[in-house]
Amino acid sequence: MDNTPKIRPMFEVLQPWTIRVAAYLGITLLGLLCLTTATKVVNEAVTRRMSDDLRWRESLATISNVPQPIDGALVVTSIRPFLKSARHKEEALIAGRLALGRVSQHDAFKELYESVYESSSLQDLDHIVEIDRRLNDRRSENESSQAWFGRAYQTPPVKGRNKTTSASDINVIHPEVARLRREDNETLKNISFVCDRIGEILRKPRGDHSNKLDLNNLYFYNCDLSGADLSRAVLTGVLFQDTDLSGTIFKDVGQFDYASFSDVEWWKAKEISAPLLAMLKDRFYPYFNGDIYNGKKLNKEDYFSNLQRLCKAVSLDCTSAPAKFP
Repeated sequence: MDNTPKIRPMFEVLQPWTIRVAAYLGITLLGLLCLTTATKVVNEAVTRRMSDDLRWRESLATISNVPQPIDGALVVTSIRPFLKSARHKEEALIAGRLALGRVSQHDAFKELYESVYESSSLQDLDHIVEIDRRLNDRRSENESSQAWFGRAYQTPPVKGRNKTTSASDINVIHPEVARLRREDNETLKNISFVCDRIGEILRKPRGDHSNKLDLNNLYFYNCDLSGADLSRAVLTGVLFQDTDLSGTIFKDVGQFDYASFSDVEWWKAKEISAPLLAMLKDRFYPYFNGDIYNGKKLNKEDYFSNLQRLCKAVSLDCTSAPAKFP
């Protein structure tokens, strides 16, 4: 008996349902595959995030638990990988800024600085100024330590000797003194480097001068501040030493208690406020404290010519009290 006529109508009835079921199963399987893939991606992302967080915590612990001064190379290798991290970049920048004040080795300091500040701008100035302050504090602590060794081992004489111990003897007896002096030299290089970066920033247009420029207690050493705009700067406790001030602008500077200018030709500045100029003329005239200006012989006529230029610009009478030039 031929059932073909019966099977065909049944097939024709079931065919649309078969297609629908197959499509449904395909969509379901595709959904499950997508869900599995998404879950895998999420899990991998969470794992990477947790691993990244762990490595960051370990890096922080590494640089936090070492004695000062910290190993500059260690800081660089610990922090620099995270400066490109979307998750930890801001934290790494903060850690890098804080670490810069504790690094002594100049090469590592420079490498870390350039990693943290790829291009310095006026917005970075407050952070950079603070680095200079912390370096200067470290230098002061270092000098105090050296002075302690000097007092302890020069007076009275070392036991078994019949003379006062010389500075070179102290280096031999106490290697710590030699280490402190090496560290001091490296810190001075770092201070000079930072000073140059400050000069680069302040040579750019500052725009509004309504806000004061807080530079108090900085140490500008052996660097280039030529052409820098220090208008409305607070110079309380600032030390300028072996620094190029050619064309520097000291306009509207009124706070400069305990400021010191050593081995600098301040008279080559472009403009100096009247109160600061009067103080410089009377207290920091050429060779005032045995300054040597890196062996350069100063020109007396050049000094008086520049002084007159500066005094005239701010209507300051510089003739009533004669300027000094030993």
